[in-house]
Amino acid sequence: YIFPQFEFMRNDEFRRILIAAGGSAGVSVAFGAPIGGALFSYELSKPNTFWKFEMLWKVFMCCCMAVFTAGLCDAILDDDLTDWTDQALKFGSVQLSGNLNIFQVMVGAVVLGVAGGCLGAFFISVNTKCNAIRAQILTQKWMKPLETFAFSFITATCFFFATYLTLTEGWCKEIPEPTGKESEDHRYYAGWCDSGYYDPMASILFASEGGIIRNIMSDKIALDFTQVSIV
Repeated sequence: YIFPQFEFMRNDEFRRILIAAGGSAGVSVAFGAPIGGALFSYELSKPNTFWKFEMLWKVFMCCCMAVFTAGLCDAILDDDLTDWTDQALKFGSVQLSGNLNIFQVMVGAVVLGVAGGCLGAFFISVNTKCNAIRAQILTQKWMKPLETFAFSFITATCFFFATYLTLTEGWCKEIPEPTGKESEDHRYYAGWCDSGYYDPMASILFASEGGIIRNIMSDKIALDFTQVSIV
């Protein structure tokens, strides 16, 4: 070997650790969430025998460095090294209302965390049962590609016509003039609206995961995304 000092990396266990760290780093950079990336690796790797608790801290440090490096590179490309948290966190800057204090925000964060954890556990339980049912139904290899095609077709069709069903008078909103980084933080989708206007429903259904959250949290266009769109 060219580098014999890295011989210890050639065993199967260490390769699995590197794969887990790399996958977690990718998730962390995509969503700007190093903790979420580490937990993502934990959820996927824990059933395997190679997972050890001390791996969690190593993977977490890898995720932190990945998010830091991505944010720093974006700041260098934007020629702005004074404020690059927006690039790293993906969701843009968040400002608190003057009527709120830190304790009120913490209570809301705890409630959201508990609710999200319960919903996540419920989703995992339902997903496990659905996978068991799928294993009994999809017994032939040709059924799996057909299932993927059918699911993609039905989802795309529902999303496409959902924007048409919600199209009513006054529903389309005029696209505001971009200011600063707003053009990068928000993506407006016209859907069935005329040129120069955007459809709030289409801007949610056809945006990326980070784009959906940015649009909902935006103080400029959040009021345009009504409860009908969010549901």
